[in-house]
Amino acid sequence: MEDMPAKLAIAVLGVALGAALALLLRRDAPRKSTVFYHDPVTMAVIGGLLAFGIAQTVVENKVEWSQSVTQIDSAEKLDAFVAEAQGQPVLVDFYATWCPPCRAMSPNVNTIALEGSRVAVVDIDLAPDLAERHQVESVPTLLIFREGKVVRMEVGYHSTDELRALLKG
Repeated sequence: MEDMPAKLAIAVLGVALGAALALLLRRDAPRKSTVFYHDPVTMAVIGGLLAFGIAQTVVENKVEWSQSVTQIDSAEKLDAFVAEAQGQPVLVDFYATWCPPCRAMSPNVNTIALEGSRVAVVDIDLAPDLAERHQVESVPTLLIFREGKVVRMEVGYHSTDELRALLKG
């Protein structure tokens, strides 16, 4: 509920944009056109609903990470995190906040980290260079590092048990 003012503000913006679009379309339409998208009120309502829906999606796309998960946003940080592992396997989850499988898998990643595994996450929208460096073409993509090198790449949703198995190798 604390996000409701932001959602409503975006919905009001959608109302204004919908009405403006309808007025622009109406200006070029034949005089007796009854097509719904020429009506500013209808377009304002549609614009408001669409904007509210988009706002709802944006707000709900937050991914919450436990303090046991290290968030990485640069190559230097990733290299240092992997180097600090001292032989322990490292799981790196490349994800995006807009990706439903990524959001669904985030509790599993948190669980693995809380159990003591070395886990880092990379938001591909905030660190596209890292995604490119590791040839991440879709999300979620998991990389398993051992002794500083990538030994396995997995794409797609994985359960907690599957993540444990990947780390055991």
